[in-house]
Amino acid sequence: MRIFWPILLCIPILSFGQSSNFEKFTDRDGLDEQFIYTLDQDEQGYLLIGTGEGLYTYDGFEFRGYSTQDGLASNFITSSISFPDGSVWYGHFDGGISCYREGKIESLDLGQQISSKVVDLNRTSEGSLWVLTQTDGIVQIKPDNSLVHYAGELLDAVSYSFAFDRANRLFVGTDLGLVYFYQDDYAVNLQYVEST
Repeated sequence: MRIFWPILLCIPILSFGQSSNFEKFTDRDGLDEQFIYTLDQDEQGYLLIGTGEGLYTYDGFEFRGYSTQDGLASNFITSSISFPDGSVWYGHFDGGISCYREGKIESLDLGQQISSKVVDLNRTSEGSLWVLTQTDGIVQIKPDNSLVHYAGELLDAVSYSFAFDRANRLFVGTDLGLVYFYQDDYAVNLQYVEST
């Protein structure tokens, strides 16, 4: 009888196991690219897939591909971020920016000063899109689509990622360490955070 009780206690554990189903999509399904760099979901529930060969949408049944012919700034997508208005913004390998909204794509010209890979995107509560490039600094795209380019000391570093804290201060991860980016009444300042 003592051997029987431990076996009875294990039966409920074994009977409530989860089962997960994974499905692999390939070029036979319409997804022509095997390297996926970003995943997002739009307001209609479509899966948005950023690849090295363009943007794909998946509605649960079929894939649709978008490229520069459809309005992308470049086919190689490196980063993405969703906005509350339903738009999804994309950064590209050659420094371009694209916006997907309701099945349409627009690209934004960042000017001649940005040609480096877009490594990260972020947004602030007032609706600005912030673009971190690998070696060309930071670009702020305001809600009216005006651009502000912040470079300074970041041009000496290779940037990888960035984030705003709760006080809207910006921190940038670089090959030279963590950089604190702040603005006062006189200028925009960059300061390396020293470890303690």
